[in-house]
Amino acid sequence: MREKIQNLTFGLSLLATGYLLVFLVPQVMEQGKISQAAVARLPASDPSLLSVPSSLFDGAIPVKVSGEETAPVDEALKAYVELRKKFEDRFGKPFDEAWVKREPISAPFDVPEGLKETVDFWTHIFSRYEKFQYIFHHKEDLGIVYSVIDLSNFDAETSGLTSQEAGGIRNQCLYEEKIRIRKMLKAVEGKSGKKSLTDEEKRIARLFARTGAPALAKAGETENLRIQGGFAHRFKQAIALSGQYMEEMENIFTMKGLPVELTRIPLVESAFNIRAVSTADAAGLWQFIPDTGKEYLKIDEYVDERFDPIFATYAAAEHLAKEFKLLDSWPLTINAYNTGPGRMIKAKKQLKTDDITTIIKNFKEPGYQFYSRNYFPEVLAAIHVYENQEVYFGPIEKRAPLQYDLFLTRAPMNLRDLAEDISVDVEVIEQLNPGLAPEVIEGAKSLPEDYFVRVPKSMGPLFAKAAADRAQETASAAPLHTTDHGETLSSIASRYGIPLEALTESNPSFGDDILPTGSVVNLPLDNSAALPIDEN
Repeated sequence: MREKIQNLTFGLSLLATGYLLVFLVPQVMEQGKISQAAVARLPASDPSLLSVPSSLFDGAIPVKVSGEETAPVDEALKAYVELRKKFEDRFGKPFDEAWVKREPISAPFDVPEGLKETVDFWTHIFSRYEKFQYIFHHKEDLGIVYSVIDLSNFDAETSGLTSQEAGGIRNQCLYEEKIRIRKMLKAVEGKSGKKSLTDEEKRIARLFARTGAPALAKAGETENLRIQGGFAHRFKQAIALSGQYMEEMENIFTMKGLPVELTRIPLVESAFNIRAVSTADAAGLWQFIPDTGKEYLKIDEYVDERFDPIFATYAAAEHLAKEFKLLDSWPLTINAYNTGPGRMIKAKKQLKTDDITTIIKNFKEPGYQFYSRNYFPEVLAAIHVYENQEVYFGPIEKRAPLQYDLFLTRAPMNLRDLAEDISVDVEVIEQLNPGLAPEVIEGAKSLPEDYFVRVPKSMGPLFAKAAADRAQETASAAPLHTTDHGETLSSIASRYGIPLEALTESNPSFGDDILPTGSVVNLPLDNSAALPIDEN
């Protein structure tokens, strides 16, 4: 694939001196009784709009390596302006304005005193505790940590155990540690003299003696004892992955007038896994549920833009800005991103305050439980760890920033055919456009008009010319038919009175099976305007 791109460099260099063919192919992120001696316990503690790039339209005629003209300059300019305007109509700004480096807008996200212990807890989870390290804590008071155990010896990848064996051993260890903690809590409650307490019991007694601490008598009950796994390994990986998108994300938020600290939310939502899907069907970097996503993004049989990290960032910026206007508080807006603005409005009315600490500690509502109460502290911790990443992790090798052009479909387009026309592997298009449906990538379904497609850097004009050529060929050769549900090549051939063999020859990418709804089928007719045969 790299050789194909290098071969195009000569032709594309004619666009302008120094206009290099460079593109980044994003990599898809992936991602009985036990002896107590085997369990290790750890210590518990606003620039002007971009002008049309002169390098693209300086009078040179872009050509392919073969010498064929890619597009007259005026047509290339027209396509570029149209693309820019349509993107601005959808997202509020021209797409290439987000590539301008700006002085970031920043807001102070100070940690409220009443949430310090909770934020410290999540800071440790994100930066200190690794995979298979488990923290036992009080569910309502995260300042009360009973113990931390390290079960990394029981990792199936390194221990020689099967996944089932390793998981069974870890579960047994966690169960035994719960029993030990419950016994310790009963011992602390039952002993009256401090002299009879062990050092560990004295530490626990001091935690429950703090002002506002929960009742010791109920601490060992199932609903109050919780286990949290370490996240440092994934957080470090998330920072590395963020390098691909963070610069453009920060520019988007800045040009939208929003603090760049909000771009750290995906560290909590998805760990920058662009393919992440939750049990509630929230998807992508920003974890939009379908109903919310449809307010800002295209979600249909061709594309789910929730999986597109850049388009979803524009949507997140608009969504957060809208909720900030409603709540007039960044802490409440951030919390609302998880639990909904209606719940935050209800909390403000019920408690007669917009103080986030008061709401987190005192708002009683069935839908506002552990994860909602901890969401804002988690985001504060994520901001802190990200801003101090080298302190916690040392130097991190990040993915290079994403580089691309945008291509706008001006008519139904088969992307696989288009990519083949200019010798670009379709896998490149797939990696640059994670939101596109597999059927579109595979060529079984064509994109309708007005879809934005990300293409390798500097290759937008080539795609525009190839698309124009195909559209002209289609208009002069064969009309098109867009399939309805349940149609096959046989039924279409019968409908238009076309020999099945001729229809199959004109559509080699389709088989004999039922075609996906919305597929575009070439009709090999002599006349340019095909009419279906009257079936009545």
